[in-house]
Amino acid sequence: MNVEKLVVYRVESPIVADNLHIGDAINIPTKCDNLVESPTKAASEDFFETIRLNSFNHLPSRLSSLFVFPREDAVVELWVSLNSRFKVCKYALLSLELTGELFWFDEDLFTKAGVPCYHEQIESLATKYWGSASCSPSGFVLPEGLFRGVAIIKQIELRTYP
Repeated sequence: MNVEKLVVYRVESPIVADNLHIGDAINIPTKCDNLVESPTKAASEDFFETIRLNSFNHLPSRLSSLFVFPREDAVVELWVSLNSRFKVCKYALLSLELTGELFWFDEDLFTKAGVPCYHEQIESLATKYWGSASCSPSGFVLPEGLFRGVAIIKQIELRTYP
């Protein structure tokens, strides 16, 4: 879906945010550098990418997209809680204005693929994930947007979870 001047959220580490300023354009990653790396997560990314290339190649790759969230604090807090493993963590919440292409997916399906499960289960989750592509974040357990285009920082807010 094409968007113009749509405002969304993005979570960054405070260290990354120290080098960002309001009005800056965010660089779209060329690899999976905005994800926490673990062998299981890396394997899931590879598998999801294979399914995308084979069956959903019209959709943007997770490996070269900017991950964003709808402007809902509850969604951001759920994502931070899952990725911090419920430990205290500091993060920067960026408000971004997007112009480009944005698709929404249910990250809960990707998260489930990161736990030990059979090949058939991961394939099913990947197919459901890519098949869930939507122009709206509504109805997902944990909506995440994959964005390609120009993202301008409108606000930077430092937060602590919990």
